[in-house]
Amino acid sequence: MDTILGILGLALAIASLVPAFTATKTKLKIVAVAITLALIGVIGVQVYRAHIERTAVESAKEDVLRLLVGNNPLSFDQIYGGLNYVDYETVAEAIDELVSERQIHHRPVEATSESGKKYVVRVYNSIDFPIP
Repeated sequence: MDTILGILGLALAIASLVPAFTATKTKLKIVAVAITLALIGVIGVQVYRAHIERTAVESAKEDVLRLLVGNNPLSFDQIYGGLNYVDYETVAEAIDELVSERQIHHRPVEATSESGKKYVVRVYNSIDFPIP
């Protein structure tokens, strides 16, 4: 969503500068420099955000692996609850990457509640241990 808004803002900014292109060469150079600097700033912010998100996912991956030490299968909610102040999307992305990298595996298992209802829950475990 941020990217779409950024693109729309950039398009509006460029459209508002159309009258400047009919101006003198000096004004055109100033506008070109301003646009270039603005683009460099926007790209810099996007790169920084991507780096921060990547760092958060890598940290969450390490935390998830720590939770799954030994033969200890956990559901996503148990993993999410065991992490401190990590947002949901970051945990989901970390688990997806760990599964793709074959560092953990997953399988749906049937769980029975105290009232006798049966539910299917996906559990994750270290690749070294099978899920019963």
